[in-house]
Amino acid sequence: MTACKHNTFILNYPEPVRLSFDPEHFLTYLCASLLITHSFFEFTFVPLAVICDLHKTRLNDASETDIITFNLTESPTPSTSNLIGDIYICPDVAHRHARELNHSLDIEMQTLITHGILHILGYDDQTTEDRNRMFAKQDQLVATYQ
Repeated sequence: MTACKHNTFILNYPEPVRLSFDPEHFLTYLCASLLITHSFFEFTFVPLAVICDLHKTRLNDASETDIITFNLTESPTPSTSNLIGDIYICPDVAHRHARELNHSLDIEMQTLITHGILHILGYDDQTTEDRNRMFAKQDQLVATYQ
C-alpha cells in the first residue's frame, strides 16, 4: 500500500474515548485501501445530546444515531481526490452497539470511521441494496485491518 501523503485528519475528543488502536493509522490504512489521494477529514466524538441535536437540526430526524457525516466535497460526482468531510461519532451509542453486536469498542469505532469515509466517497445506505453494498465494503475493510 502507498502512504497517504496528502490526506489530513483532525480528531477532536471533547468526549473522552479510550481506544486500543491508533485512529490516524487506521485512517491512513483506509485511504490507501480506498485509493484516496487528497482529503481533509475532521472527526469529532460527541456526547449523545449533541449528536441527537445535530441529527434533529441538520437532518430533521429526532432519533438517536451513532454517526453523522457531512460531505463538504465540492465535486458533485464521487471521486477519490479532493475529499472534504466532517464526521461526528457518538461514543455512547458506539459502546451500546458494540455490546449488542458482541464485539469490541475498537471494532465498532473502526466500523463507524469506515462508514463515514464511505459516505464521503458516495456510498449510501438508504435502500436495502445500497446498505448491503456499503456494509459489505465496511466489514471487509475493518476485517482486513485486523
